[in-house]
Order: sequence, then structure tokens, then C-alpha cells
Amino acid sequence: LHDIREHALAGVIYAGELDLTGSPLMKQWDFPCVALAKDPLLGHLPVVQFGWITFFDKAMQRLAARGRKRVAVIAMPNQNKELEWLREEAGARGVRIRPYWVQTVHHLAPEAAVNAAHLLMAGHPKARPDGLIVADDNLMEHVARGLIAAGVRVPEDLEMVCHCNFPY
Repeated sequence: LHDIREHALAGVIYAGELDLTGSPLMKQWDFPCVALAKDPLLGHLPVVQFGWITFFDKAMQRLAARGRKRVAVIAMPNQNKELEWLREEAGARGVRIRPYWVQTVHHLAPEAAVNAAHLLMAGHPKARPDGLIVADDNLMEHVARGLIAAGVRVPEDLEMVCHCNFPY
């Protein structure tokens, strides 16, 4: 509050799911501020929200630009709406996402991603994914272990895009 009153800050970025209702910080509105959050916590505070559709769209653009036509996804269980959008959009772009190439792994059990990634790459190279979207960086270490176990070479065999959910 002292720095705000003394104009020592150019602005404030509130990061995370903070409930600042009743905080003296909320009475100081003579400087720029924004919150990085899932939901608007205060009606008058601008919020920057992460959009999964945008992430999946950018991931598909990247994989398509690299010539990948068979894409798998390892995502979180609560992304059903976004994954449905991704399946539809993939078809419109000439990219195949087979139903069983979409695996969900909860971030509280990330070790399950080892077997999911290994299983995705178990088939003949021409019948398995050549692109992979990993929708949570907490799963990446485990996905990498599964791909190594399957003998996959990145990016020769498989091009990957991973979401970074820092600092969760």
C-alpha cells in the first residue's frame, strides 16, 4: 500500500485465484491493475483468462505447419468441451484424431501419463500419432518417460506441443 500511495509502482498484476474482497488494495484504483484468474473475482477488476480453445487452436496450427496429420492428445479430465471442439476442428483441417488417441490424466496422478504415452506409440509408425498435444506441463516429465520407453524420437517420429501451466 505504501508503494502504491507513493506512486512507486507502475501497476499491479494479481496472479492466481485471490479473493481481495475487502482488502485495502481494492480501494486504490488510481493506477493500472489486472488479475490473472479463471473467474472474475471482483466485478471492477480487469481479468485476463486462459482460453483452452485458443491453446488447442495454436497447438494444431503448430503441428499442421510441421506437416503432422495424425495427432494425439493427453489432457485433463475436465476438458471435454474443448476436446470435442478440437476433434471437430482437426477434421476440418485434414488432421486425424482417433478417439482412442485422446487420453486424460489427472494432475494428481501424473504417473499415469507414462503408460498413456507409451500406449499411444505402440502401433506401427504409419498407424500411430505423428503429433502430440500435452495439455498440462505437470504431465510432461511422465509423458517423456513413456515416449522414451516406446523408443520414440522427438521430433523425427513425433512433434510435440505442451502447455505450460506455470507456476501451478
